[in-house]
Amino acid sequence: MKRFLLMLTFFTRLPVPYPFEFKSEDFEKGVKYTPFVGVVIGMLMWGFASLLSGIDKSVYSLLVLAFYIWISGGLHIDGVADSVDGIFSGRNRERVLEIMKDSNVGTFGSIAIFMLLLSNLVMFYHMEPTYLLTMAVAGRSCVIIVCYFNEYAREEGMGKSFVDNSNGLELILALTVFTGTAAWLHGPKYAVAAMLTIAAALGVARKVKSVLGGITGDTHGLVIEFSQTMFLVIAYLTGFYV
Repeated sequence: MKRFLLMLTFFTRLPVPYPFEFKSEDFEKGVKYTPFVGVVIGMLMWGFASLLSGIDKSVYSLLVLAFYIWISGGLHIDGVADSVDGIFSGRNRERVLEIMKDSNVGTFGSIAIFMLLLSNLVMFYHMEPTYLLTMAVAGRSCVIIVCYFNEYAREEGMGKSFVDNSNGLELILALTVFTGTAAWLHGPKYAVAAMLTIAAALGVARKVKSVLGGITGDTHGLVIEFSQTMFLVIAYLTGFYV
């Protein structure tokens, strides 16, 4: 429980009480709980969205998005901007890593954030609230899967713990929680949508690796946000065409 609460405080702004001290070992061994943090975030989003039933859908979408940004602290959205600014700068590896550490947001990062938020607004408008739960699970499961298959591009950093501690157990948990949630809430065919989302996330990681030689804490945020939105898009198309 202590390690799960640690992950919850890391990934959210929830006022979680913890009457004990954390050690570095707790963070390392808490990585496996990351998909379950997605479950908590998703349930809160689902509950919040359900309270808004009956209001105008445009206002509903905006409020749900605002709630998500609040609960996540915008942590991963910042990673999207930093990652895209660096990767699409066309510079060498060392310069890209420097750009990603710069707190200023460039043109590519601004465009990426705009497209991300716009995409989420549109998908929230069209999707049932249950998909908000699976969306949050998608992001936090895919980042563990990506970490399992990749190396860390820097010598140190908070994100390194996820790469170093995403092993076989963490991979199995992430795959099971994501595909299981999708199939249970939406039907068996949505487990396929989950697998397609994972493939897309691994594709993004491959692009990042081709530039950096690995992944970083910022690209963890990129993977989380990309996977969430991509799942909603794939799920929508699955429901429409399949």
